[in-house]
Order: sequence, then C-alpha cells, then structure tokens
Amino acid sequence: MGRGTMVQRIGLLALAACAGAAQAGRHGAEDAGILAAGECEMELAYDRLAGNTPQGTVELECRAGPVQLGGEAEHVRERGGSQSAYALEVRWGGEVAPQWQAGVMLRGQWAAHQRPRYDATTLLGLATWTPRPDLDVHVNLGREFTNGGGSRSRWAIAPEWHVRKDLSLLAERYRVDGTHFVRGTLRWDGGHGWGLEAGRAVRLAGPEPSRWTIALIVGWGGD
Repeated sequence: MGRGTMVQRIGLLALAACAGAAQAGRHGAEDAGILAAGECEMELAYDRLAGNTPQGTVELECRAGPVQLGGEAEHVRERGGSQSAYALEVRWGGEVAPQWQAGVMLRGQWAAHQRPRYDATTLLGLATWTPRPDLDVHVNLGREFTNGGGSRSRWAIAPEWHVRKDLSLLAERYRVDGTHFVRGTLRWDGGHGWGLEAGRAVRLAGPEPSRWTIALIVGWGGD
C-alpha cells in the first residue's frame, strides 16, 4: 500500500469515527494561501475544553484545480450526552502583490442533534502580509450567517513568527462563533509531510469555552 493511499484510508476511518462535530471551526486566523496543485492535508486534533470536556476534530483538505476543498467533523462528549457537527468549505487564494497574498473562504456548518441541521454559513476575506522572511501577518474579515436569518461578525489578526525553519509561534486575537478569543500556538514541522501543533485559546467574552489543543498534521501529494 502506498503512503498516500494509507493516509487517505486513515483519514476516512477517522472521519467515520467522528461521525455522529458542536460548532465547527477550531481555527481562529486563516492563512490566505492554499495547498499546491495535487496536495492534500489531514489534521487530527484533540481539544480539552473548560470543565475537562474532551473534543475530537478531523479535517481533510485537498487542492482541486484553482480552489481548495475541505471537510471537517467534530465531536464533543459532555455529561449526559454528546454533540456533533460537520462543515464543508471552499477557498481560493494566492499572491496578489509582492509580500501579499489574498483569498476568500466560503464555509457551511451543520449540527447533528438539531432540526433543521443547518447551522451557519461563513463568508470570509483572507489576507497574509510577509514583511520579512521570518514573519507573516494574517488578517481575516467576514460574517457568519446563522440559521434563522441573523448574522454576526467574524475577524482575526495573527502574527506568525518563524523562529527557525521547523518551528513557528502564532499569536491570535479573533472572534468566531460569537466568541472573542486570544490564542497562542506552537507549530513544529517534522519534515516528510507531517507536523505537530499545540496551543491554548482563552475566551475573553461569548458562549464558547477556552481550550487546550494538540494536533497532528499529515500532508501528501503534490509535484
């Protein structure tokens, strides 16, 4: 079995295990860049929410022509039950000027234990500025259109320092799912298409809880 086929099967099995993913959208700030032609990336994340509530997330993204397509499943276990949600997204992005990338993301969310299952649609503008080789600044601005006809703002700003070739530090201030957060994340690139991420998101205001996160990222394909 080839490495790509094996990783794809692991991803499908993980999605099936989560089936049954609370508000989707674990990330605060989104990078304006997208995967290279033919590339795919899978992320397996474990969150420990406030109150010691566990949450598992599986995200799979692949480049398809000029756009990147993604799917996400999220499962939260709580006392007396569980919550599950799903999301699908499409995004476009690329270099628009020296040191600048821009893009747009369209995302739909569904919750398993509600009627109707449709939860929200997000339209988000993305920008990444690279003032120097060891620093990226990500800026997002958009809206979440919720079930019932309402809407709420979504935004983020996040500098990312590349401490060395295989290690980066991300500091985020963002609003998602009606909640304000600050978050710090350490990312390590293990090489050969895989990496690790560990972070802490602290709720400043809103309904969603603070959390600790660890994640495994696996990529394959490309030229």
